[in-house]
Amino acid sequence: RKMAAALLVLIIMSAGVYWYYNKQAAVIADSLNEISTRYGSRSKAVLPDGTEVWLNSGSRLTYATNFTSGSTREVNLYGEAFFKVVHDDKHPFIIHTQSIDIKDVGTSFNIKSYPNDLTTEATLINGSIEITFRRDPAEKIILKPNQKITLFNDQLKEDTLHPIKHVVTNNQPADIFKISKVVPDPKESIVTDTAWMANKLIFRSKPFGELARQMERWYNVKIEFENEAVKDYKITGAFENETIIQALDALQITAPFRYRIKNDTVTISK
Repeated sequence: RKMAAALLVLIIMSAGVYWYYNKQAAVIADSLNEISTRYGSRSKAVLPDGTEVWLNSGSRLTYATNFTSGSTREVNLYGEAFFKVVHDDKHPFIIHTQSIDIKDVGTSFNIKSYPNDLTTEATLINGSIEITFRRDPAEKIILKPNQKITLFNDQLKEDTLHPIKHVVTNNQPADIFKISKVVPDPKESIVTDTAWMANKLIFRSKPFGELARQMERWYNVKIEFENEAVKDYKITGAFENETIIQALDALQITAPFRYRIKNDTVTISK
């Protein structure tokens, strides 16, 4: 009887532990909402506060289930998105990325922050946004309409001692971010950074290696280079409805390279 009673207690305790941890896991799982897009697709969503979000391919946005109940409205972005924020002075809208946080001051803007990209970018279309560097929260920058900030992720990772504005390379200071003016592309009459919302991929003098990462997400393929020198080719062009084969054939007109495709992998050679 004692053994049976002990076994019964053990079963009850085990069931209790199982229930507790599964309940906790469920609470954690339910604490975040997620919106995501696969490679080769784009989507639009409306957040609980009415804010409109367009997600580019291979992107993910998460936010708490109590998104509208706190003093701030905060989301986490992995990838690229365009925001049209419903402004609320009492409840600031904040986007967290791998390198910077963006605070809405009444605006619409584009953010590009893919984990493996060389840069993190925020492009302001109208209104105003406040940029805070995650490594140095005291450093804040206010963007004006038609301005863009580009943060160089590789330099930021290498530097841990110097102020956020500069990193020493070969004993020479080099900016780890820049602010530039945004103007519509002269050939497309559209801002390059937001062209993806019109289902266009526009690039001007972009290294082939960087363009390849965009094409991987755009066409849902994997692109490999057999020759590192080809990655440095500067490419200019625009895609809209082209297939991956049509796009590569068009690029061959302006750059000397060859390619072959097997399944979903594109191999680029010189």
